[in-house]
Order: sequence, then C-alpha cells, then structure tokens
Amino acid sequence: MSRYIILDIDEVLNSVHFRMMTPRADDLIDPHALNLFNYVANALNCKVILNSTWRLHYKEYFFKDETESLIFYQKFFQELGCSFELVAVTSFDAQGTMDKGAYHYIIQHDINPSQVIVLDDSIHGDYPLHYVAPDAFCGLTVHDIADIFHYFEPNHDWLRTYHAYTPYMRMGTSELDSLA
Repeated sequence: MSRYIILDIDEVLNSVHFRMMTPRADDLIDPHALNLFNYVANALNCKVILNSTWRLHYKEYFFKDETESLIFYQKFFQELGCSFELVAVTSFDAQGTMDKGAYHYIIQHDINPSQVIVLDDSIHGDYPLHYVAPDAFCGLTVHDIADIFHYFEPNHDWLRTYHAYTPYMRMGTSELDSLA
C-alpha cells in the first residue's frame, strides 16, 4: 500500500526565519528543510502530492494547468538534488482551505486516508486526515520528521539512519538524540 505526504511549501520548506535571513528568499527553498523532507519521503517510500499555492505559479509565471505545474516541480525538485517521487499537484479549482483540496484529492483518487500525512503549517483539521504542522517561523524540523516516522512506522530507528544520511545538520546531536 502506498504512503503519501501532501506537501505545502510556504512555512514548511520556506520558513519565516529562512526568508528573514536570506535576501530575496520568497521564492527559494531552505536547503536544510528540503534535506529533511527528502530524507523522510525516501526513507518511508512516500509519494508526494504538492498542495501549496506554489502549485499555481513560480515567481511571476502562472501555470496553465496541473500538468504543467507537475512537470515544472518534478524538474525543480530534481535540480535541487531531491529524489522523492512527486506524483501530483492538487486541483487548481480547489475551493476553500488547503486541507479541503488535499482531502478532495484523496477521495477522487481512492487513497486510504490512513496512509496520508498532510504537512502544512496552517491546518484546519476539518477532515479525517493525519496532520503534521511545522511552526511557521522555524519551518520543517527534526521534530516534525519524528512525528511523520512515528505515524507511519512507530518502531523505525529513524534517527540512526538520519545520522548516516546527512553529514550536515544545524541541530546538535544531543538535541536529536532526545527525540528518539
């Protein structure tokens, strides 16, 4: 059975702190957050669905449809060194909250909601989905990664594999070890 992460970008891969510290970063991705996301999506073999306002445009260019957006972001993430599988973007026609668009995608594609995590800083929780909500200021952190692992594989030794996966981390080892 496939697992899915429904991904928002702003305040997840592009935090308030990152934008404050990086000139002209509104359309950039924080490499640390992206490294964390790439790790968890690959380690858990999750398919990724983009459910972000970014699915509509990149900088000043607006996509004509979901297919154009999907092709662009598949290449975009690949060029950033990611190897996760971006399989879809949610509908451009989705009305209402972002989690409504995510839920409608799941229903339309007959995906088991228990195999889905919505990774979004601003969730409403109106739908029977599992949500992981990074702090908007910090963006995606190892705490959020721990939540994702504990949901899909509660006994996975994710911290050991993460240490082997990345030589670069902003957090100290003792802080990471306290999460295991």
